[in-house]
Amino acid sequence: MVVNIIQNLIKMMWILRMKNSIEIDELNSNLKQLKSDISLIWTTIQTAEIQIDKESSLIEFTKLSHMSSEILFLAINNDNNNSINSTSPIIGFYMDQFISSYESYLRMKNQNDHKIAKCFFLLPLFIAACSAQTLKQKEFISKELYLISHELGHEFIEQLASTI
Repeated sequence: MVVNIIQNLIKMMWILRMKNSIEIDELNSNLKQLKSDISLIWTTIQTAEIQIDKESSLIEFTKLSHMSSEILFLAINNDNNNSINSTSPIIGFYMDQFISSYESYLRMKNQNDHKIAKCFFLLPLFIAACSAQTLKQKEFISKELYLISHELGHEFIEQLASTI
């Protein structure tokens, strides 16, 4: 499931980069397929939550990754839905859900045997950093992005997080 989310994030990054050179029919087809994949992943996450008896750091990581994919999808699909922009309440909702899942993951990561490689957090955190609306969101995301990039030794990302 995590791999599928990361694949979708990468597809959306490609679409975002190539958006102006893709024919509108191909763009709409890609967006429709991505939305279907995102919805299926969310259903799978909810099913896993019900089936697992205890809280799971892996599920929390999957949820926060999923929230970043929803945020990025909304950003890409902005031209087709003019009511959603960077200050939209729906983006704020997903940002709050992202932070909630991230905080839950941080509380659980030492209690469970599921250890997620820190490098998997960079893309979801970067997407969240670009979409953060409130000072609280910006502070939380930039702090976490800075800490992970520092632990991984990525100076460029450390500098980026410092400017956020």
